[in-house]
Amino acid sequence: MSQEIIHEEHHKKSFVNLFRDITSYLKFLSEFGHKGVDFSDKTREIMRSWDLSAVFLDMVVCKNCKLADHRKRTINGMGDSCAELMIIGGMPEPEDARTGEPYSGREGELLSKILSAMNLNRESVYITPAVKCCAPEAPESVAANIKACKAHLLKEVEFVKPKIICAFGERASSALLGIPLPIQRLRGRFHSFQGIQVMPTYSLGHLLKHSEDKRATWEDIKLVMRNMGSGD
Repeated sequence: MSQEIIHEEHHKKSFVNLFRDITSYLKFLSEFGHKGVDFSDKTREIMRSWDLSAVFLDMVVCKNCKLADHRKRTINGMGDSCAELMIIGGMPEPEDARTGEPYSGREGELLSKILSAMNLNRESVYITPAVKCCAPEAPESVAANIKACKAHLLKEVEFVKPKIICAFGERASSALLGIPLPIQRLRGRFHSFQGIQVMPTYSLGHLLKHSEDKRATWEDIKLVMRNMGSGD
């Protein structure tokens, strides 16, 4: 193991331990009626984002697949870590390697339009890819990359605890549901993952090439909106 990785691991463990110590201490003071402790919902939300940062640190030192040998940076989730709606994509876009954020290219432009039509934006949902590193070229086995990143994705789901997940494409859907069916047979209805409603629909990359399927995707999105209480 290189000195760089050892150094990163040391800082990651220190960060996680510090977070746990602070949380435990604040809870202790709050339970004993100390009035100087702010343990409000807002404070807990801020501290929750710290804990999510520990998940991102896990991604930085991850060597679970060959993509780690070529990555410029990991693609972290972004948005509201307490969002009701979580957006999961498949493989990151090439532009994501430059920004370090999911959906930074043409697919992201389409996603922003969909969210706007839902009266939402990137800041009001949580967006993350199933695979956390960009591939330098077409990967040999996307299934292997999804499997290698699944632990990171599940930790994000656990921290965010969304009401609904919208999975764009077969890769995102299979990462959660593990159902070997084409997206045409998965979409159009909710599935369950650890008590969370999951709506599979066409990938944004597919929609850019096959605009005829945008209407079907919008029907899926309307079901999501209805279950969030924002649809007709």
